[in-house]
Amino acid sequence: MTDDKTIQAQVDKPAEETVLADNTILQPRTIGATTNSGASLSGSTNTPTSLKAGSLIKERFRITATLGTGGMGTVYRALDLRKEEARDSHPYIAVKILTGELAQHAQSFIMLQREARKSQQLAHPNIITVFDFDRDQDLVYMTMEELDGDPLDEVIAANPLGVSPEILENILSGITAGLEYAHSKQIIHSDLKPSNIFLLKSGEVKVLDFGIARAASDSSLAGDKTVFDAGELGGLTPSYASIEMFDGEEPTPGDDIYALGLIAYELATGKHPYGRTPAPQAKAENRQPPKKPEITSQRQWRAIRGALALSTEERLTDVSEFRRLYLGKSRVFSASAVILVLMIATASVTLYLSPDGEPTAVPFESLPVNVQDTVTEQLQMASESLKFRDYNAALFHLERVNDLHRNSPEALRLAGEIVEDWLVLDGAKSAEELKNQVDSLLMYEVMQSNEKLLKIKADMDAKTK
Repeated sequence: MTDDKTIQAQVDKPAEETVLADNTILQPRTIGATTNSGASLSGSTNTPTSLKAGSLIKERFRITATLGTGGMGTVYRALDLRKEEARDSHPYIAVKILTGELAQHAQSFIMLQREARKSQQLAHPNIITVFDFDRDQDLVYMTMEELDGDPLDEVIAANPLGVSPEILENILSGITAGLEYAHSKQIIHSDLKPSNIFLLKSGEVKVLDFGIARAASDSSLAGDKTVFDAGELGGLTPSYASIEMFDGEEPTPGDDIYALGLIAYELATGKHPYGRTPAPQAKAENRQPPKKPEITSQRQWRAIRGALALSTEERLTDVSEFRRLYLGKSRVFSASAVILVLMIATASVTLYLSPDGEPTAVPFESLPVNVQDTVTEQLQMASESLKFRDYNAALFHLERVNDLHRNSPEALRLAGEIVEDWLVLDGAKSAEELKNQVDSLLMYEVMQSNEKLLKIKADMDAKTK
């Protein structure tokens, strides 16, 4: 993991140039008035434009501070009175109050709620946890986990010449892991930009606002100028939107990959590769990708250049491919294919556990308390994912544990459970497909000491000699 102090030191640098705000474009209207401090919003008939400290939402969430404002709404820090009553050690959450345009129409509300439910399905360490989506009279809001860190637009502003190679790799690893997982669930972000990505003080990366902008642009009311500015295709950010998004095409992973390439270049150099020019204009002007950033290798530059291509035909289409080029590996594989493939081994090899025992790990008690808490949380999430046979999610969480506590006995045990589950299912694949899938599994470090998988691979390798 990247050194926490190094990350914070770079974030704290004074900015030498101003980064323009990249708000999601909606057509704003002034609606209602601010509630009085301490007053409940339950009886409100208007959507407030701002909330004061002490305002109470749904008789449960007491506003304590404003965290930030964007084109989609304002984010506040709030005390969850139910958590406080239960003496929860972390009673504070983040509350996002959506802008009046999104809150004023029933169809828009329904679609946004549907998208929020999708976000709740994304149990991944690099995606913010969304608790709920609700309304208090005319006030439409989302509740989510509170983040302690900085949005990437502030990180970029604090590093006008670019961040270090280590920090860049850490950030891109987190972003791509979150996108890869979301795309495997057929969920596209559709408004990826630096302000929607947080670098926590711990070094972790969180992606925010999955699907919210897409819900806005999907609304049947999107052509109504009283709701969204049709000329700007409400729900997109011009500096980070692909040409396909401007054309109103259905969302694809390519939309997120284009934004990913722009963000990667901006982090590496401190500058937007197309000078913040919207993609259609950049293509009309025949702009070409700029020169390779000094801190990237040729292979890494191929990943960034392939992602920020203006034409769909020239752009990378899979986040896994970006990860393979930039980081040297991909962590996503088809769980169903692996389940079918591994069964072949039961007919041809005898599987056993090594008598030499498992690799040793640093004692859990010797880890810093905050690391212990994170490891425990990730192990719990991996265990929950296994209950629902969501093997991809389980392995994501186990890899996070392995990053913090290598060779954790509990992580290795859960990894073993995954293999055991797969081996009891039926299926058949060719030897070549078997080899490819086993190799994909062994790309997970937490799987690389699993004796059963290693035995399968050894027997396959022996047969090919």
